[in-house]
Amino acid sequence: MNPLKILIWNANGISRKAKDVELFAHNKKVDILLVTELRLKRGETVKIYGYAYYPAYRPSLNNNSVGGVAVFVRTTLRHFPQRVIETRHIQLSSVKVATGLGDLQFSAIYCSPSTRIEERHFTDIIRACGQRYLVGGDWNARHWLWGDTCNSPRGRELAEALSVTGAKILATGSPTRYPYVPSHTPSCIDFAVYHGIPDHLATITQSWDLDSDHLPLIISIETDSTHVNPSPRLVTKHTDLLAFSRQLESLISLNTTLNSGEEIEMAVDNLTESIHRAAAVSTSPVPRIGTTYGIVLTREARELLTQKRRLRRRAIRSQDPWDRLLWNRAAKQLRNVLRELRSNFFEQKLASMDYTVDAGYSLWKCTKSLKRQPFRQVPIRCPGGELAKNEEEQANCFANHLETRFTHFQFATTEQYQETLDSLETPLQMSLPIKPIRVEEIVEAIKSLPLKKSPGIDNVCNATLKALPVRAILYLALIYNAILRVQFFPKQWKMAAILMIHKPGKPEESPESYRPISLLSSLSKLWERLIANRLNDIMTERRILPDHQFGFRQGHSTVEQVHRLTKHILQAFDDKEYCNAVFIDMQQAFDRVWHDGLISKVKKLFPAPYYGVLKSYLEDRRFMVRVRNSYSIPRVMRAGVPQGSVLGPLLYSVFTADLPCPNAYHMADPRKALLATYADDIALLYSSNCCNEAARGLQEYLTTLAAWCKRWILKVNPQKTINPCFTLKTLSPVTAPIELEGVILDQPSQAKYLGITLDKRLTFGPHLKATTRRCYQRMQQLRWLLNRKSTMTLRAKRAVYVHCVAPIWLYGIQIWGIAAKSNYNRIQVLQNRAMRAITDCPYYVRGTTLHRDLNLHTVEEQISRHTSRYSDRLRRHHSILARRLLPARPLRRLKRKGFAKTLGQP
Repeated sequence: MNPLKILIWNANGISRKAKDVELFAHNKKVDILLVTELRLKRGETVKIYGYAYYPAYRPSLNNNSVGGVAVFVRTTLRHFPQRVIETRHIQLSSVKVATGLGDLQFSAIYCSPSTRIEERHFTDIIRACGQRYLVGGDWNARHWLWGDTCNSPRGRELAEALSVTGAKILATGSPTRYPYVPSHTPSCIDFAVYHGIPDHLATITQSWDLDSDHLPLIISIETDSTHVNPSPRLVTKHTDLLAFSRQLESLISLNTTLNSGEEIEMAVDNLTESIHRAAAVSTSPVPRIGTTYGIVLTREARELLTQKRRLRRRAIRSQDPWDRLLWNRAAKQLRNVLRELRSNFFEQKLASMDYTVDAGYSLWKCTKSLKRQPFRQVPIRCPGGELAKNEEEQANCFANHLETRFTHFQFATTEQYQETLDSLETPLQMSLPIKPIRVEEIVEAIKSLPLKKSPGIDNVCNATLKALPVRAILYLALIYNAILRVQFFPKQWKMAAILMIHKPGKPEESPESYRPISLLSSLSKLWERLIANRLNDIMTERRILPDHQFGFRQGHSTVEQVHRLTKHILQAFDDKEYCNAVFIDMQQAFDRVWHDGLISKVKKLFPAPYYGVLKSYLEDRRFMVRVRNSYSIPRVMRAGVPQGSVLGPLLYSVFTADLPCPNAYHMADPRKALLATYADDIALLYSSNCCNEAARGLQEYLTTLAAWCKRWILKVNPQKTINPCFTLKTLSPVTAPIELEGVILDQPSQAKYLGITLDKRLTFGPHLKATTRRCYQRMQQLRWLLNRKSTMTLRAKRAVYVHCVAPIWLYGIQIWGIAAKSNYNRIQVLQNRAMRAITDCPYYVRGTTLHRDLNLHTVEEQISRHTSRYSDRLRRHHSILARRLLPARPLRRLKRKGFAKTLGQP
């Protein structure tokens, strides 16, 4: 049993000491760090490899870097953050850790020496910690109870609070702070207060390794700690695939009948259980490996560390300036040696990185970790106003929020509801059964599955599906065809595990600030792929989806849809017209789809057998929210298409297929209107010589759209719906306001649609500025790899730029390629700087030489290459709207470069 180690230390400013703390924590195998007096501004963070960071800042008017505490917890420990106190008097951060003694709360506390804290304040803080806790830090309180030579007023107040609460003291009994000023006396103000921990299990010692006027204290608690269990994969590199296939074939019997829903569910359970049993037998057990720290102290470093400890003790006790000088020299020499050790370690690591199989794709693993958004688990606020106290409460709070979200709105009238329900009761027409699923289809679909996908609750991932033997695939075909024949979808595949991902820039305590990510069964998604192919064939044959819908359709991309908008705007410019636009935001569109309305449209548009299958697929779907290793209580999804599924986007497109199109009722000339939809992203443009006339046409259409949304229980968000006007006029047009649900829409000078910013003059200047900013931010994230002193190979550094930075500005190059050279030249400057950082070349080396040696294309060459390929794709496109994007004649009035020139036409 490894004891749980806790560090208590007043850092007296941690910014320049983070690397020393990291090395100390890993070498001493410390599990929890209670660090006080960080002296960080709010928003500043400290990264210690292998530890999660939970701070509490001291409030100040000017956001000064004073006070503050933080708890660092090893990421492999199962823990959950607790309340935070941030006042001028006290800063406290708490984390609850699962141990062999039960849940134990660890808190870092710092009490400002310049303010008065009474006994009731200490009592309230200690009592709020629960029954089992350890609160450690800098109390700035002196008393003989914890080994000080005198009693201060705050020490007497704290001693009274400890007597009232029954808490115990864990201290070294000797001074923990040795002031730099010789006239000040040493004091014992760093210690821990605990309760619920047996006295014989906790010991405390002091160390002389870290530099500060406070000594670091190490507490050891003889108890086990609970570690986070990573989601195990059934088939790994340690699995004997041949043994797995043989074992699975011996467990599966094809002599079965599936004529009812219960039999289908039993077959699914049998297949899943057999896969688990076969994988357990054929996979070798792998011992758990904790977080490894690559830097190892050399003999020289250990000797210097010992020497620094000895000189520090002598300097503190003697208060001799000469002894302090020797201590500072030894500390500086040790810092230099440790800096050299870290530098050599990272140089060796960079030199060994590559993107090949032999290197284990180490380069891409590193770039992925650098690009990953930092995640800090924070307790969310429940509906009652209190914060979640553990993972189970957090999961259930999220589930309560999502259960409300997965419910359709109440907009339709009683007559409209009844009309939809009556349509579901009408008898089905006779139709041929659904084409059976062949084994060859399943095999081909499995081959195309991506490997790096998370499994659902059944833990059967795509790698497991690729290892299935023939008998298992035959058994899977029996289940799939039984679902089509019986028109029953098994309940095991209707359960989703939902992970909540924080949206950057949103309040961390609010459930609305998190994005749900659903994990569904891979067996279910494989069936959905096969059914989606059949549905797509029917939709193509019957022309169910409108031509203006480009979302989730084969051969359609966002570039073609944005091209339609920009071409319409440029045509308006050429005709000296205003182009008024509305970019419509559908509120929670995928999560609020009305099931009865969707099923009624499926019944109307598709053959009868698909109605029963898809009805069973949507009914009684459930979900559970997962927070680390804890799950919420299962909840029901009463609305919405399954997020993360294959059929979800397709069903949403079917549900919105009858979206109203602009016509003569709305506008004087509907030919000058353009409707563009990409899933739930809707844009409507209308050109006219009079901007108010264009506004009136858009207003009429929005009135029709609002009535359609009310009929099918969808909601448009007027706060996020915008109404820009595109024009080349030097004076901003005064357009009539457009209302939606009684709210006047904003009229910004630019709009962002499908990732491309369209300004009112269509110069793409704002888009290219924002894109360049994103590229510089990405290069800043990857500066560890792409700096001039990086020892990584030139080939690997070029690959990092090509695959991690260049795709950011290459997106939409077919569209913004018509921009003036002065606008896209900033992209060229970015690439030039990246090439010089990669090669570390002298200043006099020309950019053309770098492009040639690195085999990189200039921005102008990239525009020519991509637009040429794009033009060829448009000529072969099966959509008539995409083929019309090829300009029949160039715009003649405008002198600016148009699509005709970029697409290589005269």
